[in-house]
Amino acid sequence: MPAKLLARAYGLYGSRLMEQNVRTFLQAKTKTNKGIIQTAVEAPEMFFAYNNGITATASDLELDFDENGIAGISKIKNLQIVNGGQTTATLLYASDRGEADLGSIFVQMKLSVIDAEKVGKIVPLISRYANTQNKVSEADFFSNHEFHQEMQKISRRLDAPRLAGELASTRWYYERTRGQYKNDGPGRSVTERKRFEALYPKHQVVQKTDASKYYLTFEAMPHIVSKGAQKCFVAFADQIDSKWDNSRATFNDTFFKDLVCKTIVFRWLDKTVGRAAWYPDYRSLKAAIITYTIAWLVQHLKAENRQLDFDRIWALQEPQDELKACLELLAPQVAAKLKELGGAHGNVTEFAKNPTCWARISKSRFEIEPAISRATVDFYEARARVRESRAEGAIDLEIEFDRLVVENLHRMPEVELAAKRRSMLSPLSSRAFGKLRRGKISLTQPERNALKHLFGRLDQFNAGPSSWEKESEDA
Repeated sequence: MPAKLLARAYGLYGSRLMEQNVRTFLQAKTKTNKGIIQTAVEAPEMFFAYNNGITATASDLELDFDENGIAGISKIKNLQIVNGGQTTATLLYASDRGEADLGSIFVQMKLSVIDAEKVGKIVPLISRYANTQNKVSEADFFSNHEFHQEMQKISRRLDAPRLAGELASTRWYYERTRGQYKNDGPGRSVTERKRFEALYPKHQVVQKTDASKYYLTFEAMPHIVSKGAQKCFVAFADQIDSKWDNSRATFNDTFFKDLVCKTIVFRWLDKTVGRAAWYPDYRSLKAAIITYTIAWLVQHLKAENRQLDFDRIWALQEPQDELKACLELLAPQVAAKLKELGGAHGNVTEFAKNPTCWARISKSRFEIEPAISRATVDFYEARARVRESRAEGAIDLEIEFDRLVVENLHRMPEVELAAKRRSMLSPLSSRAFGKLRRGKISLTQPERNALKHLFGRLDQFNAGPSSWEKESEDA
């Protein structure tokens, strides 16, 4: 693969070229990427020999012959780089900075053409087995789940409340793949980078592994959180995957706002504990103190049919004063109890990972700030709010489905043909396609459901509009 063509494709399509990759560009700071740049600059003719190359997949390709009758690839459909994203992005990086002339560089490429119905099963395995250049965490392999795609999509359009003194709105950036914020941020100029960081401040970045820690803390599972980022994320993925299958509409704007609020509370307590006068005596227990303190308060409030007022936290973009006072009073008590219980079992940090530890802490009595009630709402009122947002989310999903169908109405015969070739058409979906061919978009609910199921199987709509568009583009 000519390096110029590879870099140009990445420059045009960016992360869309790597939707199936387990991470994005890790910048030129890693040893591997520095080596790639050095080879490209100092020994471009040796790049093919020194570099591991890329592993890619496609849904189809076409061959052509030159004037000498030698065959070559003339077209690649739905190209995805599943391993070698670092090589690809680093070449563009080196070229843009004027450090390397890519004209004499060629990159070895292993290209697998995979049937559409097998992509979801085979591509993750190719990515997992082929990836050796940089360490890949287990969490990276969950980054393409639709939940993370939805959180990313919401975070790119949802403005946070503009606070007093702020001239412009900001947004919370959900980092679906490792290194995504740094990869999106640099831009092509200082002005673009400043504009990006003004819209998405660094302190408003939420990595998916951190999101799992915040979420499970508020689910009163501090013993799981204490097991570390990887195990915490796996437990989080299991929970989300189950809930996603049962109620896709739950994961809407309200869910994202609540997740941000949990982030705000967790991070505030983390900073506050680190500055507390009593903290030096519990320095090694900080992570456990944070998650156990919040989990205890959440469970205590739930027993009183109360819940933190996330709407107020979102509006303020910080915990309410009553909540701050309560957490400041509660944290040292939880710290002392953790040390007492852990000491009896030999190692506090290890005991914090044990369900028995949470069982003991959750039943403990601690003094709390009475005014905390002013920072809460009735539990059943909060549940009603969630149900209402879920209903709105379901409506939004239907609207999004209609929008995608209308925008791609001219391509429905192509989709119908693809489904027919794979023997995926059902009587209902066939009837729906018949209506769409005649320009009728008022489908019955069973017909709509049949199309949604079919699109999911074809993997056309799963990642949103970009996935739909990619199907007809040639890389």
